[in-house]
Amino acid sequence: RLWYPFFNRPSTAHLTIKTIVGLRAIAPGLPIAYTERDGYAITTLEITTPILGLDLMIGRWQVQQKFMSGRKEKILLQTYFDKVNAGIAKEYLDLCERYIHFYENLIGTYPYSSFTVVSSPFPTGLGMPSLTYISEKILKYPFIKTRSLPHEIVHNWFGNGIRVDYSSGNWSEGLTTYLADYWQVELASEDEAKEMRYGWLRNYASITDGDEKSLQAFTTRHHTASSTIGYGKSAMFFHMLRKSIGNEPFINCLKDFWLTYRYQSASFHDIRDTCQTHTNINLTVFFDSWIPTVGAPKLSANLTQTNAPERLMTINHDGKWVYPLDVEISSDANAIDSTKLMRGDEITFALSVDDVKSTKIKLDPNFNIWRKLDAAELVGTLRDFIAAKQATYIQLTSDIQDGSAIISTYFMENTTYGEQTPDSNKSKKDPVIILGDIASITEHLNKSVNAIDSEDLMPISEVDFVMVSTYITNTPTLLISTPKVITDKDFSMLISRARHYGKYSWLKISPNGITEKGKWPIQEKVFSF
Repeated sequence: RLWYPFFNRPSTAHLTIKTIVGLRAIAPGLPIAYTERDGYAITTLEITTPILGLDLMIGRWQVQQKFMSGRKEKILLQTYFDKVNAGIAKEYLDLCERYIHFYENLIGTYPYSSFTVVSSPFPTGLGMPSLTYISEKILKYPFIKTRSLPHEIVHNWFGNGIRVDYSSGNWSEGLTTYLADYWQVELASEDEAKEMRYGWLRNYASITDGDEKSLQAFTTRHHTASSTIGYGKSAMFFHMLRKSIGNEPFINCLKDFWLTYRYQSASFHDIRDTCQTHTNINLTVFFDSWIPTVGAPKLSANLTQTNAPERLMTINHDGKWVYPLDVEISSDANAIDSTKLMRGDEITFALSVDDVKSTKIKLDPNFNIWRKLDAAELVGTLRDFIAAKQATYIQLTSDIQDGSAIISTYFMENTTYGEQTPDSNKSKKDPVIILGDIASITEHLNKSVNAIDSEDLMPISEVDFVMVSTYITNTPTLLISTPKVITDKDFSMLISRARHYGKYSWLKISPNGITEKGKWPIQEKVFSF
């Protein structure tokens, strides 16, 4: 049977569900009664906050509950977990309490009377008002507890509590990613927060120009490229907004936005207008340079002489974006850190330089703006080949079966056969896949200038499955080595498994299933003269 009640306008509801005993029913809202009679179970829920539709789930779950003290009232926390995950229910209830307390302080009063985590038999991760539905196979993993769970909790404020006016794009995924996934990491470690910001930019480097859309055009995630924009770019947009107006005004903006638009629809423009009351910066120019546009700044610096030791520093970004740019200038004699407001095509400012040859300049060294990474900053990741539309396939040995069809099933959409040497003139967004034995893969790895610290990957034996993402002659290259004797089924399983390690540069799986993984270190772009 189909169940999909959808209201013409946000509405409250009173819902009663009758199932056989042994099945439990849950939907958004506060459970107010549960009884069993004559072999049937009857669940009653009250939805007192207006919502647009009701999602109903029925399954064989073990239910655990806990009440917490919210800012305004007691909040019922629940887990509806399958038998396998029942042992981690208390941990989830405690995490829910912790996160709701945190975001009530950051944003405002939690908008519902309950929050429920439901284990799903399907590979899903869905958020609804007061409820999240997460695959039972991944509930045990740390990233679900530290990133996905707070993400779905924050959606109760932004996305459900305030709905999205899609006329100027879906702002809720980016804001939720920034406040949940990113904010929790930043609280724990600035180094890890920097790595996450770099990851957003690294993901951007892997999508094709044809797949790039504006924030205004993003509505929901369809594929890797849309996720890169709607989640990554949007999160970085809010990071730049926070850096532009300051941390305290940004938090006050969040609180004000919530109080003004709760239980209504809102747009990027409403966020702009709310934040404008907390800063003297013209946010219309800032928003207009990022929301309807595509592309990103490509930073460059130039030093010209005037009257020694005075010189002029010119920073160009190949566009008209607006953002605060961190600039680090160092020489043998001194070091200067500053933040410049980029606006227009370029900025120029006077600089006293004692020794030009020892002067080094770093632009955005901590990855605080949405931009194109310099070639020196790019390190290979497996995700390059997940996001790619097509790749040239090269097989260097006849001892190994043709794996192109299996690889393209889980990675690229299209794979073509190519020559045996990556073309040095090939675009960075036109990748190459090389399948070979250990000797040939090692030989190609040695040609790479990006695969620094490859000794962490060594030694490689002839029975290991190895996948390495790197750059060879300016071309993103995926090197794959498999055991000489391997079935299509096993090869398919390994390639499918590798897809889950997209953020890593290399992956090695031994015959007994032991997995090793790693990332090439991030290199800095330094301008010298």
